Amino acid sequence: MQKGLGFTLTELLISLLIASSVSLAGVHWFQMTTSTVMAQSAFMDGNEAGRFSIRYLSDQIQRAGLGVDGAIDIERQTFTEAINMRYSSLSPNGQELFNCLGNRASSAVVQDEITVQIYEAGGLELRCSSGQSADWISENIHSMKFLLGVDQGRFINDRFIHGEFDRKVDAYITGDELNVEHMIVLAVKVFIKTYRPSELSMFSRVFWSQKIQRSESNVSREFQTTIFLPNS
Repeated sequence: MQKGLGFTLTELLISLLIASSVSLAGVHWFQMTTSTVMAQSAFMDGNEAGRFSIRYLSDQIQRAGLGVDGAIDIERQTFTEAINMRYSSLSPNGQELFNCLGNRASSAVVQDEITVQIYEAGGLELRCSSGQSADWISENIHSMKFLLGVDQGRFINDRFIHGEFDRKVDAYITGDELNVEHMIVLAVKVFIKTYRPSELSMFSRVFWSQKIQRSESNVSREFQTTIFLPNS
């Protein structure tokens, strides 16, 4: 009598072991690929946020001092700094200027404040407030710092001589060191740190399935630029 065709138990076990190994390898490869894509996407988000924020701040800070005195204030906060800017709502040629939110100014002098804040779910964002309005500008921002480039005026025997300014940056100082009676702010150095979220975001909060806690994220890059104030 002819024996029935089929697999022995040993062959079945070996086949199962091989199939399981291939499946595990495929799962591991998929996890590695997914992690790489998420890391690259998150890094790109942080870079885009940094570049955009630098451009945005450059545009806004250059308005400081237009038609007003004492145009720049730096406010120290818990883990970052905020910058306050004042400028006329009308340009020298009479053109109406918009505030940092892109809205028409409600007064002759615009007062904008730009800072980094924690929003309701714990993530960090660049925010702007002007008058009674406030809104977010960019996500993935960890912190901001500023140095003020100042003309310190002229001193003779440690005595300040009023009006003796040469319109050149003598030093870069912190906001706490600013003496508005003896110094003119001519430039602002901006330092922005972005963070790489621990999970993938789509750069817009509309698509975020979960907000990123600050303790769960890593600083990915620092951006900096120097902005000269044409209105000082």
